[in-house]
Amino acid sequence: MEELNTNKKKVDDELENHESEFSESKNKIDRLNSESEEKTGKIEELQDKNASLQADVRIGVYYRFCRD
Repeated sequence: MEELNTNKKKVDDELENHESEFSESKNKIDRLNSESEEKTGKIEELQDKNASLQADVRIGVYYRFCRD
């Protein structure tokens, strides 16, 4: 009976460790997903800004070419 209780305690401890590791991993994944979404948003914002600047440059070059 004592051996059974000892084994049960070992299994319970191991299960608790695995649950803790799983929880930590899940939190890390959630954090990384959040960071990824944030960076994706920044990339999209920079791409929009880049497109706008390229359009401004094209307009400026065209205007200068037509003026001269």
